[in-house]
Amino acid sequence: MKIGIIGGGSIGLLYACYLSKHHKVTLYCRRISQANKINRHPIRLKKQYDEQLVPIQAKVSETLDHEELIIVCVKHYHLESLMPILLQTDKNTILIFLQNGIGHLSQIEKLPHKHILVGVVEHGAMKENDRVVRHTGDGVTRFSIFKGTEEKIRTVKEQISTEDFPFIIEKDYWKMLKHKLLVNAVINPLTALLNIKNGQLLTNPFYNYLFQQFYMEVASILQISNKEEVYQYLQTVCQNTAENESSMLRDLKLNNRMEIDGILTPLIEKAEKNNLHVPFLLAAYEALCKRNRT
Repeated sequence: MKIGIIGGGSIGLLYACYLSKHHKVTLYCRRISQANKINRHPIRLKKQYDEQLVPIQAKVSETLDHEELIIVCVKHYHLESLMPILLQTDKNTILIFLQNGIGHLSQIEKLPHKHILVGVVEHGAMKENDRVVRHTGDGVTRFSIFKGTEEKIRTVKEQISTEDFPFIIEKDYWKMLKHKLLVNAVINPLTALLNIKNGQLLTNPFYNYLFQQFYMEVASILQISNKEEVYQYLQTVCQNTAENESSMLRDLKLNNRMEIDGILTPLIEKAEKNNLHVPFLLAAYEALCKRNRT
């Protein structure tokens, strides 16, 4: 399968490495300097004590080749500038969007493509430099139909899912995104503000209190009915990623823009619309917005 992956961050590099084992992959980067490095030297994929050198063709994302499948791995706030480029692609090309939160849905629904899928990434990945990525935790890619047919998503899964890099079809894209949004909206802001690893939200009594309060507020906004069951799931995510730093904390440390608009802004707007009292979430939102502007 001819696959284009847009985004040279940790997720883009990770997916390029694994999918290139069985498919012709082109990685589209924002910077020509990164594309040149990858074209000169293979991407280095690190996992525990193992390292692989993976040769990948890289280009800048100003124009895209004809691809059968395009996987969009850029942050939510880069999507707007990418839309004119995607509009120029063949409308039969299958698109998969792997953004955090739900802020991207209003943008991708404007695309005329026949088959649009949305997904969530449960792998742990860390970009060490432009051509080195560390696979810090095995996971799966869950994806679902946003627009298109079940037959098409099953065909995609059959072609790209492997034992070491599995893809799982979910029937309800909103339920899938809602659970991932809850994880991101609780863990990311707290770990960024407190400057802690994920596991400390469970082991430190004060941090755990904030963790519980955040969960209750986000669960009320998202109208989670089985609150206890979902709370246990959230705790499990924290335990499984105990030594990880959240993407928002990494962005803060690197002085990168954080994904506030994709994760927190839709929740705040939904809370205001439904007259919900969410003081902890509002305080975190204001604090992070100030950090984002500095």
